[in-house]
Amino acid sequence: MVLAPDRLAHPGPPNFVRRAAGVVLDAVLPPQCLSCRAPVDTHGQVCGACWSEIDFIADPRCAACGRPFEYDLGPRALCGACIAEEPTYGRARSVMRYGDRSRGLVIGFKHGDRTERAKTFGGWMARVGEEILSGADTLVPVPLHRMRLLSRRFNQAAMLALVTGRRAGVPVQPRLLVRTRATPSQGGLNAAERRANVRGAFAVRSGQEGQVGGRRLVLVDDVMTTGATVSACARVLLKAGAAAVDVLTLVQVVVCAVIHRKWQYSRVFSGSAWCSKRAGVANGVAIRFQGCRISSDGKAAGRGFESYIRHQFHITRLWFASLVRAVLMQRP
Repeated sequence: MVLAPDRLAHPGPPNFVRRAAGVVLDAVLPPQCLSCRAPVDTHGQVCGACWSEIDFIADPRCAACGRPFEYDLGPRALCGACIAEEPTYGRARSVMRYGDRSRGLVIGFKHGDRTERAKTFGGWMARVGEEILSGADTLVPVPLHRMRLLSRRFNQAAMLALVTGRRAGVPVQPRLLVRTRATPSQGGLNAAERRANVRGAFAVRSGQEGQVGGRRLVLVDDVMTTGATVSACARVLLKAGAAAVDVLTLVQVVVCAVIHRKWQYSRVFSGSAWCSKRAGVANGVAIRFQGCRISSDGKAAGRGFESYIRHQFHITRLWFASLVRAVLMQRP
């Protein structure tokens, strides 16, 4: 079933009724910040203090996965990860980084039944994804397994897709994809484990194959961490004949790690500021970086220090290759 923009936009009551209802609602439930509940002018806003703490993603960024760059390397520059392994999807865009403030917004929406936030989030996504939405035929939310949907009572990705589609004027097809099996939570898994967790977990719903062939589709989800989930969905859609598959998410996790002397400290970037933490202190969980595990006693485990050095050299080489490529592309 395809929900066209005109079906998504309900005519509703006359304007004077809306204004009267709005005055009553503001008197009973005054507008509050979506994050800290401070007073604001209208419903669905974020106060100035919270807005300044949200790390919105803008150019310069990777042309494929959308991860932000520190410096502008050109409009077609790719990050080291996308050079090493080309993503299954075409382009991915996200509204903001996963940080302290954005985490509270997303968790409240996803697990705290704050579904009224979807209207604001969908508006942000429509503006950020304007480039990929302009040529899209259909928005496709990432599906939940029926048991997860039963316990949560709603699919947060579908809610975001419906609002985004209404704002951008793009049809939404919430039942195009189906999750064929219940997968454990992705939390705490590294990139390889996440890919294995969702491998074969999605399929095009029976009878919907004709809605895929030759179409430019945009996958919609709330959070993009390693891209394993959206990559699995994109692979299924491309195999079914989609012309192109892009990705639009509300939040993207951007994590870097620098291992200090003797593996005693880990410096983790996740949000708007660097945070130095002793390994294993946060929630009693050892920090993982690209398969190298730092235990709570500060000792290296897994593939060891030599593997970490080889990985750092590989990332540096990919970064240098990306820089050279960007310079060559800018030459006349």
